[in-house]
Amino acid sequence: MEFKIDSMKGKKVLVVGLGKSGLSALRFLHQKGALVTVTDARREEELKTRLDPTSLQLLTSNTIKKVFGSHPPKIFEEQDLIVLSPGVPTDLPGIKKALKKKIPVWGEMELACRAITIPIIAVTGTNGKSTTVTLIHEMLKKGGKRVLLGGNIGTPLIDFVEPSRNNDLLVVEVSSFQLETIQSFHPKVAVLLNIAPDHLDRYSRFTDYVKAKARLIKNQDKNDLFIGNGSDKYCLAIARKTKAKKCFFSSQKKIPGGLFLNGSEINYQFGKNKEVYLARNNHLTGLHNKENMMAAIATARHFGVSVESIQGTLDSFLGLKHRMEYVRETNGVTYYNDSKGTNVSATLMALAGLPDKKVLLIAGGRDKGSNYKPLKTVARKKLKGLYLIGEAAEKIRRELGGQTKTVIAETLEKAVYLVSGDAAWGDIILFSPACASYDQFKNFEHRGETFKNLVMRL
Repeated sequence: MEFKIDSMKGKKVLVVGLGKSGLSALRFLHQKGALVTVTDARREEELKTRLDPTSLQLLTSNTIKKVFGSHPPKIFEEQDLIVLSPGVPTDLPGIKKALKKKIPVWGEMELACRAITIPIIAVTGTNGKSTTVTLIHEMLKKGGKRVLLGGNIGTPLIDFVEPSRNNDLLVVEVSSFQLETIQSFHPKVAVLLNIAPDHLDRYSRFTDYVKAKARLIKNQDKNDLFIGNGSDKYCLAIARKTKAKKCFFSSQKKIPGGLFLNGSEINYQFGKNKEVYLARNNHLTGLHNKENMMAAIATARHFGVSVESIQGTLDSFLGLKHRMEYVRETNGVTYYNDSKGTNVSATLMALAGLPDKKVLLIAGGRDKGSNYKPLKTVARKKLKGLYLIGEAAEKIRRELGGQTKTVIAETLEKAVYLVSGDAAWGDIILFSPACASYDQFKNFEHRGETFKNLVMRL
């Protein structure tokens, strides 16, 4: 069945999962006159404590059917459309039954893109998404564009249906979970930053995760642009399948017709033209942030933003919280908060730009099915000490095999106390967990704020 967004009145729609995007989808569908049922695996009492007053009022109204504590398969079979939140796995028994009956299963992003007509810039990758979309947004604004920013970074896409009518462009951070449920989502510019093992607690195989990321290019055509990492073999493999024009960037090698790093400069060569940008912002440390800059530059130039506006944005950008965030220097020791480093690849990137044998790393948390052995070489080269916390502490210690002094600290508070006592003048203390936060914290933001508060009390 083909749905038109403006003809939802009377349609039976099931919203599965009441996170931020699920609640936004619920509000949108209710306004359109759909007959909405919601289901969430959490108990009603638990869910209500997390809701804002407006959402709570809507959810407790008699117009919404509600099922809490489980996802009964029978409910799925009674719908005209199912809207699945990104945090909910697509292999639920109810989803399988719905698909057998050819009931459409969309994500909130798919629902939104059918009602948004302005060009979409979509950014995905294992690491760097939030920094890159924010840079692109700032560059486009500085270049005089009317531009919105949302998606996985904060505001669900469905909330931009009305605001998009008065704007030129929409910059969207996209996760692999969101890409699983797209059908018609069509970015005018698709940016693929990198792909490394992540979310292996959700995906049974790494190749399934890569396939989800590859869906970014599903609907691109020859009139679109693909911007990708020219040193990432997975990005290059996906690039070979796109019909769009291509632009590559790399911090590892010279890219003819693309962007590459030359010392502290970013060179952009296209045709006979050559542009040079200074990568001198101290708030964006590490090679991975240089790659984020390159992706943003290529996007902004595609939409006609001047070299001067781009450089001005690069110079003034303060970075994002919890992403290699400078906390303080005390007694000659510098502290960085990289709580958003929720996978091994992110921690490797954070360490790449730091001096050898000067880093004391705090890592650990909830394991995501990760292999920590890739940290072995860099641990031997970079680290003076490794302080492990959370559920994954013992697994990390076992897999790294004593490459450096290793301490099981259990809690973040104890780790900060121990590491600050061991650090010497000129050392760097880096908090980059390589794990999820949910064993001891609400989310990575809560974890990062806790770390900063502990450091500021030293």
